[in-house]
Amino acid sequence: MFKYKKEQKTIEINGIKIGGGNSIVLMGTIFYKEEKNRNDFNYIESLVNNTLELSEKNEIPFLLDVFIDEKDDFEKTINFTSKFKIPFLIDSPNWETRIKSFKFCKEVGLMDSVIYNSFNSGMPLEEKEELKTLRPKNALLLAFNPVNNSIPGKIETIKKKLLPVAQLSGVRNILLDSGSMPIGNKSLESIKAVIALKSNFGYPTGCGIHNIVSSWIKEKEFDKEIKNICDSSLMACQAILGADFIMYGPIESSYRVFPVIRMIQDVLNDG
Repeated sequence: MFKYKKEQKTIEINGIKIGGGNSIVLMGTIFYKEEKNRNDFNYIESLVNNTLELSEKNEIPFLLDVFIDEKDDFEKTINFTSKFKIPFLIDSPNWETRIKSFKFCKEVGLMDSVIYNSFNSGMPLEEKEELKTLRPKNALLLAFNPVNNSIPGKIETIKKKLLPVAQLSGVRNILLDSGSMPIGNKSLESIKAVIALKSNFGYPTGCGIHNIVSSWIKEKEFDKEIKNICDSSLMACQAILGADFIMYGPIESSYRVFPVIRMIQDVLNDG
């Protein structure tokens, strides 16, 4: 639907193609920090299996975003995740936890499937040096600029700060995250940035769009049903505006997200 300055790249991670006009890819988070049942592996397994069924039924590829806190048993979490045989992102607010988790993935032969989440503007020198040695094949680059989070600021962050580090680290498959911000903090820039980043770099681009909704819902004091409606609506907007992938937050939302994105894709293919 859009024309971009750069040719749109397709990357393939363990059999799943992202970008270049392929299907939107959905990414759901497991072991989410606020999830009440995050330590119930049987419960999490049932959610993943249900989502895989939704993925097949709606013909929408699916990846796992795996949240690992610094106190978690990362080896147990990764061993559990790997049995689903699908690509997954290592997602942690702690860089040392990300590195330790990735090293374990390398030890057990999961480097083709695992995605480093994320290369970002706050990376310390120690993390960058570890990544040069670790050499991840797949990585997500977060276009958040704490000084200038406008679209030009996001482009500058990718171009001058993150792409050079990713290239020095030997990353082959690059995903760009536009860095969604809550309403009141240039949230619209986050949505429009998907188009701009794709046009400037050609890499598959998306964002964690659910982050825009959360704080606004709390402020308005809407109930869960209204939150879900707003959340799904915003994801539909992002899908229409060119996202190659959408990180939709807790995997519990799969039941409503997959049908919405399937409908949008059918509409886009009906031109």
